[in-house]
Amino acid sequence: FNKSKPHSQKSGELSEEHKETATQRLLLERATMDE
Repeated sequence: FNKSKPHSQKSGELSEEHKETATQRLLLERATMDE
C-alpha cells in the first residue's frame, strides 16, 4: 500500500474490495446451489 495515502481513503478502498469479494462469493454460492 502507498503509505502517503490518507487513512480514510485507504480504508474506503479496502471496504470496496471487501464488498466485491462478498458479492462474488454470494454469486458463486448461488451458482453452486443451482447445480
